[in-house]
Amino acid sequence: MAVRRRPTTAAEPAAGLAKEAGDRDGVLQQESEADPTTGRTTCQGGGLGLGGSCMSFRAVVGVDAADLCSWRRFVAMLYRPTDPASLAVIRILFGLLMAIDTLEERGLGEADLRWGAPKRCYFPLFDFLRPLPLAWMCIIYFVIWLGAVGMMLGYRFRLSCLLFAAPYWFVLLLDKSRWNNHSYLFGICALLLSRSSAHHYLSVDAWLNGWRDRPVPLWNYGALRLQFFLLYFLAGVKKLDADWIGGFPMRHLNNHWVFEPFKLVLSPEQVDYWIVHVTGFTLDLTIGFWMYLDATRPVAFIFCAMFHLMNSRLFMIGMFPYVCLATMPLFCHNDWPRRLCAALRGWWTPQEAGGGAHKTEERPSWAWLDPERHRELVADSGCLSPAVDECRSASKKSRAADTAKPLRWYHHLTAVLLISHTGLQLFLPYSHFITKGYNTWTNGLYGYSWDMMIHSWDTILVVVKVVEKDTGREHFLDPDAWVVSDRWARHADMAKQYATCVERNLLAELGREREGRPRGATSPLSGLTSDKLAVHVDVWCSLNGRFQQRIFDPRVDLLRAPWSPFQSVPWVMPLLTQLSPMRRRIRELEAQVQARSNFSDALFVADFPGLHLENYISDQLEDVTLTVLSGRVVLELNPSLAGAPAAPHVRRANMTLEAGASAPVPSRAFHRVHTVSDTPACYMYAYTNLKRRREAEQDDKAEGRRRGRQTEARYNRKSLLGGLRARARTVKRAVTLVSSAFLNILYSVPMVHTVRVG
Repeated sequence: MAVRRRPTTAAEPAAGLAKEAGDRDGVLQQESEADPTTGRTTCQGGGLGLGGSCMSFRAVVGVDAADLCSWRRFVAMLYRPTDPASLAVIRILFGLLMAIDTLEERGLGEADLRWGAPKRCYFPLFDFLRPLPLAWMCIIYFVIWLGAVGMMLGYRFRLSCLLFAAPYWFVLLLDKSRWNNHSYLFGICALLLSRSSAHHYLSVDAWLNGWRDRPVPLWNYGALRLQFFLLYFLAGVKKLDADWIGGFPMRHLNNHWVFEPFKLVLSPEQVDYWIVHVTGFTLDLTIGFWMYLDATRPVAFIFCAMFHLMNSRLFMIGMFPYVCLATMPLFCHNDWPRRLCAALRGWWTPQEAGGGAHKTEERPSWAWLDPERHRELVADSGCLSPAVDECRSASKKSRAADTAKPLRWYHHLTAVLLISHTGLQLFLPYSHFITKGYNTWTNGLYGYSWDMMIHSWDTILVVVKVVEKDTGREHFLDPDAWVVSDRWARHADMAKQYATCVERNLLAELGREREGRPRGATSPLSGLTSDKLAVHVDVWCSLNGRFQQRIFDPRVDLLRAPWSPFQSVPWVMPLLTQLSPMRRRIRELEAQVQARSNFSDALFVADFPGLHLENYISDQLEDVTLTVLSGRVVLELNPSLAGAPAAPHVRRANMTLEAGASAPVPSRAFHRVHTVSDTPACYMYAYTNLKRRREAEQDDKAEGRRRGRQTEARYNRKSLLGGLRARARTVKRAVTLVSSAFLNILYSVPMVHTVRVG
């Protein structure tokens, strides 16, 4: 037997993947007819034929213009029978990735660290939500994983989607501090799939029920296509933000190895601006359109795949890039898996030795393509035969009515729900004028806004002060106590929840002490004597390269501070946007300071009138100077502080500094900077980092890093193997936790789990 390539015919393109104009969704192309008045060929779908070709509206958008001329025809279009092959592939890939996501980003592999500490502070969307005991949380994760596997296999599909989606949203709503836009996207996709017919093909359900070539309604594809189109398009619209267009959020990203090819022709600054910001904005805004059009789809797929693969290396965003890669075929023709398989079978076919040319096989005709011959198959699938076209002549209406299936109430309900879902997805990213309580410096929560990567935060200081209202004694709490991330410090609603959690935990420890029981071994605070407390939080942060400034008013007791989801938060300090034009000067001054030595750096601060910054300079810094850029400040050296002894090597003094003035600041001592001008004051700390100098002396190959922001990301040949080993450990821990959870629930066997220390 000899094997050779089968010749390609005009009826079947070489790649086996090209599609006929007007057959985007796998339904029969409507015939064209000649217009007796013009002699041109007119497409019934609303297009105009020239030279024998039908350039129809359907060829561009996949549906006839006539389908949109009435509500009845629109509803019937949503239930048009469509090839299930592409949807089945998407279902399999999405279920597989969600099973991996459950182990990793959702946290089954570290459920004991996330939910095992009884005093851990959580940030639920609704305060009545509470995490279950650790054993039951592990069971919930296991149910999510089973649902994902069930979706992938297509076994009891709708039940599997429910098992995945319901506990998934419960876990997601339990902690806003872990929200991401893609976490919200995964939950939405699971809900859309749960009402689809994605199990009609390549599924256990199809095998058990004997389904073959059972079509799916067109809306199954339309809903998912629209969801991912909005993902790209809205992310691009949000990048119209002036900070992103100006190239401020993603500075220093060029240090990553994925940008090495670009740096052969561009400078690092040009890579940051033109490749990261400009190209990222352009791709997000337009890629959905390019992937939808046949002519531009191949090139768009190349750029989109490169974009997601680079993101998978640049950011720790879990399965998001891979889900986007897996759903790119949504924009292809719905029968592409069949055509691909047919093409692969046709490229290499067995031939008798010395035999003649192989007879070309005709393109197979899928059973669902002709609803006239397979009415029962179409009806059983929940689809509708071609509906009455109210835009056509009366004679054609009567012929179409003979084959049209009557519309039921649930058909109309589906159309209403799809339109409502689309409106909601368009409205939510801009609904922040209603949910004002979740706005701080940025609008809303980082979950449904699609403002991906347009905000870069640099937090340098978080001070949590607990005051005994009876005695006035002040206690300072470690800001990392009872939390696993600092995202709460950037959102007013979570700061309020954190203060409440701190009070609850401190009062619980005080109660234990009064009952004669010892405090917890990991208690972050001691010496508390009163149960009447006030919690003050002072957070210093920079947004997109601006000055470091306060987020919250440090004079406000957050336990009694007003907060409502529908009202602006009065104790949030405004972002000093009037100082945004000074970011160019910040870069220039920073470059001048860093040019002094490899260990010199600068910090830029802005503060409000009437407030002061209390700061301690450690012995790891030397040659510290304070330079006022605008406004007027009073520098108080070695102030008298409760609980902090004065530095004997520093003389107490107060100095008034105007714009342009500088003063040295001693190390190993506290100081205060009071803003006494009528407008916000801006000043700069310049210093030499002794720790970095010592590290460089110990290792000549070490490179200084600017507060961890200029990261050195070098390609590691063993990174793939290391990633596989880490995933194997995650799977092992997940199996151990789930097994322990079942033993704990069924037989009261104590769970042995890991505890985070420090």
